This record gives sequence, C-alpha cells and structure tokens, in this order.
Amino acid sequence: MFSFFLKAITYKLKARSGQSLIEIIVGLAIGAVLIGAAVVGITFVLRSGSLNQQSRTASGVSRALLQEVRSVSDSSWLDVYNLDRGISHYIVASGTSLSAFEGKEGVVVNAPQDELQAHWNFDESVENIVHNSVASGVRGDIIGTMPVFSCRVGTCRSFEGSQYMFFGDDSSLDLQADFSVALWMYPDAVPVSNVGLVSKEGSPYGYGITYDYDVDGQVRFFVRDEGSSVQAPMPPQGWHHVVGVFGSSPSSFLNLYVDGLLAATSTLGFSASGASGDFFVGRHSSGFFDGMIDDVRVYSRAFDANDVWSLYNGRVFVRSFYVEDVFRDSVGEIVSSGGSLDPSTLKVTIVVEWNPVGSAAARHEVEDYFTRWRNDVFHQSDWSEGPESLVPIPEPGGGFSNSSNIRFSPGSIQIDELNE
Repeated sequence: MFSFFLKAITYKLKARSGQSLIEIIVGLAIGAVLIGAAVVGITFVLRSGSLNQQSRTASGVSRALLQEVRSVSDSSWLDVYNLDRGISHYIVASGTSLSAFEGKEGVVVNAPQDELQAHWNFDESVENIVHNSVASGVRGDIIGTMPVFSCRVGTCRSFEGSQYMFFGDDSSLDLQADFSVALWMYPDAVPVSNVGLVSKEGSPYGYGITYDYDVDGQVRFFVRDEGSSVQAPMPPQGWHHVVGVFGSSPSSFLNLYVDGLLAATSTLGFSASGASGDFFVGRHSSGFFDGMIDDVRVYSRAFDANDVWSLYNGRVFVRSFYVEDVFRDSVGEIVSSGGSLDPSTLKVTIVVEWNPVGSAAARHEVEDYFTRWRNDVFHQSDWSEGPESLVPIPEPGGGFSNSSNIRFSPGSIQIDELNE
C-alpha cells in the first residue's frame, strides 16, 4: 500500500536571479505530472480495495450456494445426480425443502429482507412456473412470456402483446397498509393506454404500479381502485428501478421512488388499501405491458429512503452451479481423462459472476466433490435382466452391476470366490 501526501504550492511567474521563465514553466509541468501520478496511484489503491471487497463478497455468495447444493444432495442424492451435466442450475426454497432448477440466480447484496412477502427474480430459463425466493411465498404461472438473459438482476422476463404472469388471490399479498412494491422495468415504447407492471386486482383494485400513456410515458403507483395515486415521468428504452410505498405513520401517504430517489409523494384520507383479488405481473385489467420486468418484490412494511437506496444501489452477483461425472483409475484415484465412472461421486462447480465498476467482468469459482454416503437397502429376487451399467437406483430392478464378480447365464447365477 502506498500513501501519497500532496502539498499545494503557489508559484509566482517571476524569474529569480539566474532563473528563466521557461525553467519555471517546466518546473510547474513536472509538478503537475507528479500530482497526476499521485492521483492515479490513489485511484488504483481505492479500486483495488473495492475489487478485493467484491471478491470476498463473491466468495461468501458461492459458499452459501455450495451449502444449499450439499443440503439437496444429502437429502436426496438422485435430485443432484440426475441433473444434466455441464448445465447451469440454481437452488429454490419451497416450504422446508430445496430444489434445483435450470438457470442462474441473480443476488442483490444488502437488499432489505425484513418482512419480505414475495420475491420473484424470474431466473427460470425453461420453467412455466415463477418461483418465489421466499420459501413460503406464492408461485405464479407464466402466460407466454420469454426469458431474457443478462438483465438488471440476472435473468428477466420479456412481455409482448397479451403475455403476463398470474399468481392468483393469495392472502400473503392482501396488504392493507404499510407495504412496499419494487421492480426493475424496461418499457419498449410509450403505451397507447395505461398498462400494468404489477397489480393486485379485485373489487375494488387493491394496489399496483402501471405504465401510463403520456407524451413521454409515466409510471404510476396507485391504491384503492386507482382513487389515489402518484406518478412520475418515465421515458421508454431504458432500465429503471421503481418503488411504490404506502405508509400509515404519522398519517397515510403514498411515495413513488424512481432510480433510488423520491419522485412523487401524496397524503391520503384513508388508512387501508382494500387489497383483494388476483395478483398479476405485466397486466392491469385489460392493459398488457410491452417490455422487460425484473426482480419484483413485495414487502409488508413501508420503505424509507435508505431501504430504497440499498435495494437500488446493491451490488448484483449472478450465481449458479453445474455438475460433472467423476472417473477413477484402477487404484481409486480421480482422473481427468480415462478411468471408470464412479456413480457415487459428483464434481460440483459453483460459479459467481459480477461486473465491477470500471473493470472487466469478474468470475469466482469453487469446486468440490460430493459423495453419496446414504443408501437404501433393497430385497431383490429378480435377476433376469442380467449385468447392466452401474448407476444409482431408487428401487430394485432385475439386474446387477456388470463390474461385479458374477458370471451369468439364463437360468443360473454363480458368484466367484464365494465360500459355501
């Protein structure tokens, strides 16, 4: 680590005895170069420190995912063993269990977690169901939307025409007061009528965020059948972070934040939203959004400015894992090529990617080996299928491993070196 001490010096452009004006100017130029070098050095040290901190954060993000994959493996080996080799997957919590799905998960570091009711990050790459990162949270059905990779927080969803997501009428989203709704949006164009980003519908409408017709477009947060709302300008063709807040203290209010800053506010004459009915993403009534939506969150508390800034400005890491078969040589050592398949061991690689400010894309990898340590005991009486490849089986069949010391012919079976 280098330290630079800079001292301001004021020069008068007046030649001393025996010193020319040209010499003074040259001296000033050299001083400017030295100061510039010092500033570059300080910037480099600060940037290096920031990258080191990001690398440590990426290491923690990777270790957390490694532990989740290990939990799945310990619970059900086949849930990991049967994954497609070399394909990126991530882990989703559902109730008290963890499951692996194809895709990459976007993680916002330091995002608020208190009273998070729902979080749909749209990281599914092939699924028709929207998974909720809140273990007990409601999942949704995908109606025609398509995944888009490398969005604001990992993968997002593209909406076009009458495409939307449907989450039904779930009581966890029947929020009456003190709640916040957050999302990233990318509108393709100014709509010809008001269209939905998120909406809790019913009679009356509970709450929602819409993208409305205006000369340059505007985003709007409303409650109670659109009777009260706040809005702010929102041009198309760009990513924007939007947070709508309904608070009740010291009196009821609506706040709308755009890209981390308060864009509009209003006081209310009522204290409950009247939320009921179905929840949609990409739709409000008959208005369908055209564009991309990412990282939708619903909280059962009113955000303050610090919460909004933490969510908007949080560093994004994209994490995933993939599995590979393991092969061993004749003495049981793992080899990179050749050897025999070991169906009781898998190589698991955790990958974390991020984009540091002012630097090239960064990547952190962690490798580990998982071994199947728990087996089921079967009583098998049918051997008619003969020798077959050695793979983990969930239930007994009619064969046996072709690597065992068993000689087989139809109607008989003989085990070599077996004492009577």
